[in-house]
Amino acid sequence: MEKQLTAEELAQMWTAALPAVVAFVRAEIRNRHDVEDVVQEIGHAVVKSADRYDAERPFLSWVFGVTRRQLLRYYRKQSSDRGVFSSELVEGLATAYEQLLPQIPARREALDQCVEHLKSNQKVAIQLFYHDELSQAEIAEEIGITKSSVGVLLHRARENLKECIRRRLGQGQSS
Repeated sequence: MEKQLTAEELAQMWTAALPAVVAFVRAEIRNRHDVEDVVQEIGHAVVKSADRYDAERPFLSWVFGVTRRQLLRYYRKQSSDRGVFSSELVEGLATAYEQLLPQIPARREALDQCVEHLKSNQKVAIQLFYHDELSQAEIAEEIGITKSSVGVLLHRARENLKECIRRRLGQGQSS
């Protein structure tokens, strides 16, 4: 007889899986409000179908199966919009993302360390753009430079981050 998850076990496992689910859904859906709605629907589906979870399988793999189905539902609802993904593409992306999951903590740590080593103006621009979700025009107004200067600043910051992360992860040659 299969062991059923308790509500507390399910909550703990869902909480641990949530950052990966949110990151994947964000990569698929650009609208922040839609991301929140879809993640909420995924959580509801996880709870609703928890009795079908096989404890012999990794929880995250099972959750990604639920995530795939919810994303396909979302895309079907959005079918009148252009650029709707096929189920094969969603499957392929989810599988690729699952394979990358083990690398995420090391990459995140490298990113955090590299952000700390950016020049202060680059660090501020990155923070405003990615964390605060300001547009380049809003950042320009906030820090008192032109919009095109913000674009250059973000580009240089991204290049510096890319090189720093490569060095930290041992994937590139340092100059």
